[in-house]
Amino acid sequence: MKGGSDVKQLMRELFDQALAHHASDLYIFPTEESYECTLRYQNKKKIIKQLPLGEGEKFILFLKYLGNMDVGEKRKIQLGSAIVELKDNKELAIRLSSVADYQNRETLVIRFIGNIENQDSFNLINTSSYIQIQDSLTQKGLFIFSGATGSGKTTMMYRLANHCAKKGEQIITIEDPVEFSMSNFLQLQVNEKIDLSYQRLIQLCLRHRPDVLVIGEIRDSETAHAVVRAALTGHTVLTTVHAMDALNVISRLVELGVSIHELKQVLQMVAYLDMRVFEGNEQVATHHQAVHIETLHMTKRFWDKWEGERSN
Repeated sequence: MKGGSDVKQLMRELFDQALAHHASDLYIFPTEESYECTLRYQNKKKIIKQLPLGEGEKFILFLKYLGNMDVGEKRKIQLGSAIVELKDNKELAIRLSSVADYQNRETLVIRFIGNIENQDSFNLINTSSYIQIQDSLTQKGLFIFSGATGSGKTTMMYRLANHCAKKGEQIITIEDPVEFSMSNFLQLQVNEKIDLSYQRLIQLCLRHRPDVLVIGEIRDSETAHAVVRAALTGHTVLTTVHAMDALNVISRLVELGVSIHELKQVLQMVAYLDMRVFEGNEQVATHHQAVHIETLHMTKRFWDKWEGERSN
């Protein structure tokens, strides 16, 4: 690649392939002699291009620049995001994360973000569960979404919040980084360099009295307690937690120091998302993906059963 136009052309070529495969991620990883560009889609991986080491490094620098990341820093983990223009004036939102290996060779992972307004980009198997969650947002309290990487947790939270915004409710999001740009939301981004942590931003934004507060992820004990406090003050709070299944979401919060007493007060629902792949057949030649939602409603009966099982 001799110039910027060549790098842009490579980006568009790879991103067009990603869209054609409905890929969730593009990995740019070094080998001994080249950089491999690998798509992840339908729980599979496929190498779509190999670049000479020098070209791969230039490509990573270009993408980091687009993502407003520090192009001079390889050692530290960095996160970024960007909106890129493809053919036919299509725009694609991406999230980037970079880190170097022990040989100081940089790696980059690109996550492709869907369009909230595009209903076809987020297929649901059990639509009734989604409608049930949507109707439940009239209640105050904590709603937690969990699932594997790429299962649609953030997409679902944004769609639900957007539904509330269309009814005139004030929505504030706190993320690291912001994944979807929404003109009808007040969106805040974590920046540890200037003391804008999840905890700090949660404290600040509560003064704005949001109807719905979307918090990207509970990662640690401090954030867990800040999220619970926000729900205790009478807000509707949506967030995500990494766990193996819906029940383990509660166990994870307990591990992070949240008491069962607090959870009984604020936790309204846990939704576990599972992205499933459907194979093509004689009538449908292509594969497609859809999300299955498992929900847990925090009734007294549920808590009695859960505590009984823990005591055994």
